[in-house]
Amino acid sequence: MCFNCDGGLGWLRDSPEPLAAAITFSRGTTWQRVLIHPGVFQMCSPTRGRHPSRSS
Repeated sequence: MCFNCDGGLGWLRDSPEPLAAAITFSRGTTWQRVLIHPGVFQMCSPTRGRHPSRSS
């Protein structure tokens, strides 16, 4: 295990509940690529609750 991962587990006190909450959080805040034109992607955040405009 790398130094950063080991430190992260230390912050979570090696408990599965905070780790599951961290996983849920990171899945909900990960930026996603949205295809807006062939070969052109726009990054959108799922936490904003809206998709990028396709009219631009």
